[in-house]
Amino acid sequence: MKKIFILLNMVLLSIMMLGCSFYSVTTTTTTSVSETTTTTTTSYDSRYQILEQEFDYLDLLMPEAMISDTYLPELNNTEITSYITIDGVELESNLIQYVLSPIDLYCTLSVTLYYEELSLTKDYTVIMLRNGELYQQYLIDQKFNELKAMIDEQMPEVIESDFTLPILDNPDATFSFSTDTSRIYNHRFIFSFPLEPTEFHITAKIRYNNETRTYDYPILMKGLSQLQQVPIIYIHTDNSTPITSKTEYLHATFSMVIYNQDLVPFVLYSNRSIQIRGRGNSTFYMPKMSYRLKFDDKTSLLFDHSENDWVLLANFTDQTLIRNALAYNFAASITDVFQPDTAFVDVYLNDVFLGNYTLTDQIEVTNDRVDIDEHSTNLDTGYLIEFDRRIWDWPEGTEGIDWFNLYGIPYVIKSPDPDGEYYSQSQLYYIESYMAECYNALRNKQDYSELIDEESFIDWFIVEELFKNVDSGYSSVFITKDKGGKLKMGPVWDFDLSTSNPGHLGDDLRGPEGWYTSLEYKNVWFYHLMQYEGFRQHLKEKWNAIYDNQIQDLLNDIYPMADSISKSRYLNFQTWDVIGKNYDWYTSTEVYDAKTYEEQVYILYNYLLVRSVWMNQAINEF
Repeated sequence: MKKIFILLNMVLLSIMMLGCSFYSVTTTTTTSVSETTTTTTTSYDSRYQILEQEFDYLDLLMPEAMISDTYLPELNNTEITSYITIDGVELESNLIQYVLSPIDLYCTLSVTLYYEELSLTKDYTVIMLRNGELYQQYLIDQKFNELKAMIDEQMPEVIESDFTLPILDNPDATFSFSTDTSRIYNHRFIFSFPLEPTEFHITAKIRYNNETRTYDYPILMKGLSQLQQVPIIYIHTDNSTPITSKTEYLHATFSMVIYNQDLVPFVLYSNRSIQIRGRGNSTFYMPKMSYRLKFDDKTSLLFDHSENDWVLLANFTDQTLIRNALAYNFAASITDVFQPDTAFVDVYLNDVFLGNYTLTDQIEVTNDRVDIDEHSTNLDTGYLIEFDRRIWDWPEGTEGIDWFNLYGIPYVIKSPDPDGEYYSQSQLYYIESYMAECYNALRNKQDYSELIDEESFIDWFIVEELFKNVDSGYSSVFITKDKGGKLKMGPVWDFDLSTSNPGHLGDDLRGPEGWYTSLEYKNVWFYHLMQYEGFRQHLKEKWNAIYDNQIQDLLNDIYPMADSISKSRYLNFQTWDVIGKNYDWYTSTEVYDAKTYEEQVYILYNYLLVRSVWMNQAINEF
């Protein structure tokens, strides 16, 4: 028992000797300019108090912001040492070097203090305030970077046709482009058709805030043999007999080769049996002839529907080659009524390259084309009629059988076929009488709602009038009437002499302003219809419904369509060197004065742009 008592006394004495100075510290500290949070597990240690006192001293002197090199305060207690980092990098002296910056920089200053083997760390946030001049320059740099990014997005790396240079809509900056190769016309780089791939440079200049910066864009022009190839048609007549008639067919074989994006050829048709003849009236006598093809079996060619008869349009008078395709596509975009499909092809006849052609539908009665009643002896059947003043210049058929004259205008019966087994002269009298009733109702300002399909007349009028098609009151004006139905206009056809092209019209008629189709001496149907308030209002409604979409799409389609036939049109005009050189009755002065393909396309684009603006104003003044 005595031994136990002695042992307890020794333990108590030891505690009394050591307990007053023992103090352990485990500290995690996060310190900012405005706030410090500390989590501490403590037993009393005076060293910790000394470190805290030193930090209290530093807190009063530590910089919160700086605009130049700044020294940190010296330690107050010389027995304390420190280790300082700024954003994780050791600070070798007490000097913080100011960094010029266009924006405020938030830096983390981490200070660790050491005292008798105890350490304590605090973090401070120091703001390096932005430099005013640099900040303004930074804003300018940012703007230039934004503008350059817009150019980058639109600038190609490889081209195979003309292309439109970047279009940038920014009122505070101006842009200009130049090139070391070829030329730039109307904000489009002009492809020069090198034989081999050729690198060139576009220089872009941006001027903003009285400063100009220049950027260089290297671009690769593909060589001629690398350009996209439109489908190629090969036609061989028996014994290579030349085609000299537009009424008599010759037997021939037909082959078609198509190409994918990698220019790998695929034979779509090989040596198909066809009949071929020339087609057209005035165009039949031009150096580059158009053709009518008749297959033994229904053939789809490049389209979704199969037919026996197809047409190859030469577009000799159209030095853009795209007017017909552009008009047909536009017509199809504003109506559900059949309009001709189109595809661009290259044509070889008896191994001779003829150039670029538009492959398209024949205007005829079939289930997939003009879908009306046929093969009937009834009077009330389907009728396809052509308003065709060419009869007076190139008489064809017999009046009273093949065509009839209604108030001085010849109307040719296309279906029923006057040579067919179902046709009778009574049918001619029936459709002549019906059309006379329609015309007289219009002329006498009577109600026409039960006689004609107004919507089809409006749609047809918009297309013809927008293009100011010379034929809209002369020929190729198709009219249909189905069994039990009303008189309808369409489909559209033949736009090679339109949009500033027809040289035989005076400047006032050819220009992009003023009405054309509805002139009394052009198309009398529309001369009378435009006298009706109701027709004009319905025309306005349809126009306004399509102006912001289909008509703008029409304008936007012009350059891509021309670019899509880049190689084909180049080779076409190598064969037919007519641009700026061919002056004939159909050549307008503005077309003759345009000496390059690019100028020809611009005439078309600008004409439709100005024309659409004029029509929009005129129609909305009704």
